[in-house]
This record gives sequence, structure tokens and C-alpha cells, in this order.
Amino acid sequence: MDAIYQRMLKFGTAKIPKLSKANLVNTEVHLLIQHIHQLLRQEAFNDSVLGNLIDSETITLLGYVFTPTDTASRHPITNHWTIDWDVATIIEALEEHKHLDLGSRWQQVVDNSISRVRIQSDRMEQVRSDTIYEWRSGTSTTGRTPRNLQPRILKSLAQSFTHRDNPYGNSNPNIAFQHDLDEALEADDEYRTNPSLPRLCQLLAELVYKWEKIDSQIRRMSGSTSSQSSDNKKKTSSDRGRDQGRAHKPPQGTHCMGCNRPGHTREDCHFKDHPVFNHSSQWDGCRADRELRARGKTDRDIKIVGKFRTVGTAMTRVAPVVSEAPSPYRRNDTDDGVGDDATMIDAIVMDVMEAVEAEKDVEVAMVVDRSTSTKTEVRSVLPVVSLT
Repeated sequence: MDAIYQRMLKFGTAKIPKLSKANLVNTEVHLLIQHIHQLLRQEAFNDSVLGNLIDSETITLLGYVFTPTDTASRHPITNHWTIDWDVATIIEALEEHKHLDLGSRWQQVVDNSISRVRIQSDRMEQVRSDTIYEWRSGTSTTGRTPRNLQPRILKSLAQSFTHRDNPYGNSNPNIAFQHDLDEALEADDEYRTNPSLPRLCQLLAELVYKWEKIDSQIRRMSGSTSSQSSDNKKKTSSDRGRDQGRAHKPPQGTHCMGCNRPGHTREDCHFKDHPVFNHSSQWDGCRADRELRARGKTDRDIKIVGKFRTVGTAMTRVAPVVSEAPSPYRRNDTDDGVGDDATMIDAIVMDVMEAVEAEKDVEVAMVVDRSTSTKTEVRSVLPVVSLT
């Protein structure tokens, strides 16, 4: 009776959240948990509360929802969850149910990061914005990463720099940065034993700072200045190309009809050399779209992948065939004197040429044929004279 009196005294005019199968969603469950905590703080909670806050049909449905959860594995349900569990365990189970839909929302955070993270040594603040700031914001707006999905989510975030869906994933800066991050994660005992999003963000922040410092040192050693006029005079062709790329950055919502990915146009697509790249017309109904749908691909999986054809087979790289130049003739000292005979033939040929120039008659001596090593008498077609 005291609990009922306290509830009436403290919450008589307040709106009380109630759960039904029609509103068994994240926001309503969260309001219910907050209300239970308020009742506990005011010592106004008793066994009748759940019957007042959750209708009987929803209590039965929650029995099916709670059974496969981690909470139920730690606190087995023998009779019924309303009987076997205390209020702390019920709150734990409701919290776990509240986070069941976080997997899909965190996947959106992962996809957003993969689609735009790009390593540029002179724009590392943008890298922080696209990774650390976005990931930490996801914790605030979406909620903590579900425990059962945390390893997969952390792996996807850590590998986003060279992910196959990242339009800049094959660029040298992204590859080098990914290599450095992988080494940092492997060398960190805390992350290896207990991986977490805060630790991943901390290691990533340290690496970004390291890259910024190196870039600053390189610029200082090369004599670069921050003056706009000096920069314009000293810009290399790659710098100018990068500036042009920034000037032509596509507006938000741009979608490539060549590979079916967001964030860039067909003219700027990295997959232009793919065999089934859609060079014209809309994506819907093109050859690549038809082949992917024929394989059962749906939604975000319908796009060109760099190392695979749309029919599912891997693209093999054929190495160019380089013909070998014939090796020069080399004397073999084991050829029973053939090398000496070859030298003798060369000397005689030289004598013959000199004799021709001097208009002399020459008698060619006995020589040995190169191919058969057989001694034969060879006579010149020239008029014959003695060599002596």
C-alpha cells in the first residue's frame, strides 16, 4: 500500500508510459525503463507495476523476445520472466531489447564512413571529421554498439580506408594509411585483448596526428610557405589537379550511373576501366544491373566491384609476355678443341678480307667446320696464292 500511495503522490498527474504490441519500439521501451528507475528512486515500485505498465498480451510477447537474449542465458527462465527475474534483470532484458535494432543503424554509420573517407596529407582534419567525429556521434545518436555485433562493426570501421566500396580505397595514401593503422592495432595490447570503439578512435587520432606532423616537416624542409601568392607560383601539376578536383567536387546527393555508387559522378568514377562499366544511360536496366539482379543481388549490393565481373567471376590479370633475347655464342672449353678451330677460322677470314683488299691471291688452309667439328679442305673462290 505504501508503494501505491507513493506512486499516487509523486506521479498522480504525470503521464505514465505503457507498452503494448503496437508500440513495442525503441523509444517507448526507453521511456518505460526511465519510469521504472524513477519509481525505484522514490521507493514506489512493487510487483503490481508491470501489470499496470505492460498489458497481458505484450507480457506474453516479451517472453518470446527475452528467451534468446544474453540476459536469459545468464538468468535462465524456469517459470516466467515476471516471476523468475527481479527488477534489475527485467531492466537489463529491456535494455537489450531496446538495442536490438542498433545493428542496422550502426551499419549505416559504417557505410557512410566507407563511402567518403579519403586520406590527403594536407587535409587530415577532414579525415578526423569523417571517422572519429562521425563514429563518436554515432554513439550519442544511435547508442552503444550491440555487444554481439561489436567485433564486426569495429572491423568494418577499422578497414574502411581500403574497403572495396570505398571509391578511394585503391589510392596509395589510403593504402599506406590503412597499413599504418593495422600495425598500430596489432601492436596495441589493450585493443587486441579488449577491442572497443573509444580505443579505436584514440589510436586513429594518434595516427592522424603523426601523418600531419610528417607532412608539416616535409613542407618545412622543402621550403613551402603558406603565402597564397607563393603557393600559386610553386604548385606542381599534381597540386593543380587536386585543386581542380576540389573545385569540381560534386554536390551532395550525387550518384554515379557508371558503377551505382553515391558520392561522385560517372566522369570521376574509379571503375571506368571495368569491363561492364555503364558508360552511358541510366544505371537501371543496364547490362551490369541486369547481371547482378540475375545473381540475386539486391539494394546496396547492386554495384560494380573492382576485382569481380558482375556475373560473379574474378577478373584475372594477364602478365605481358616478354621475349628473351638469344644468348651470344660462348666458347666451351670442354669441346675438344672446337674453340681453337673457331678462332683459327676467324683469323683466316680476316686474312682473306685483307688479301682481297690488297688484290692478292690467297690459298685457304685446312679449317674445322663450326657445327660438325670435322676437318675439311676449304678453297676460296678467289684466285689462289700461297700464304707464305
